[in-house]
Amino acid sequence: MNKISQLLYILVGMLLLTACDALGAVQPTLNPAEREAEEYAVYRAILDLNCVVSQTQAGDYIDPDEFPELDDKLIEDYNMHQRETVLLRPELDLGPQVTLISPSQWDEFFDSGDPDEGWRRFYEGTDCSGINEVSRVGFNEGMDMALVYFSGYVDSLAGQFGVMLLTKGEDGEWHFERFLSGGVS
Repeated sequence: MNKISQLLYILVGMLLLTACDALGAVQPTLNPAEREAEEYAVYRAILDLNCVVSQTQAGDYIDPDEFPELDDKLIEDYNMHQRETVLLRPELDLGPQVTLISPSQWDEFFDSGDPDEGWRRFYEGTDCSGINEVSRVGFNEGMDMALVYFSGYVDSLAGQFGVMLLTKGEDGEWHFERFLSGGVS
């Protein structure tokens, strides 16, 4: 084998190794519609009341130093998506029993300034058993871990809230793992 052939083989080998390494580093890229569908799959996994405010809220900021066991990209994606709120779209499936309550409807129920009166109006004006609010969802690169801010209330003194960690099971469904932050009232 002459020197040119040897150099050519080495060059081709290096290119193949570089290409294989680059392919291994590629994260799943989702177009906006695919990402939105995955977000709704997370929402379906956590919604425990039959009504949800139709506009996402900004969730708590997560400090990566507080959770070193979590993938930095997961926390980065979650924090980045807390900068924006979006309207949940009724044509996307949140589950058969979920009713979307618009922010203006929510404000009408609670405009009296008295939380107890607001809840009374809420229950008289809806068929809801309580209300959930959610943030945008953050995903890791493998799209098998998610963070989402969640709150669920049934009156002014009964509810829970916080950032949830979910994992995607082998069945393709999202499963609650634990709360990273939050509380119960």
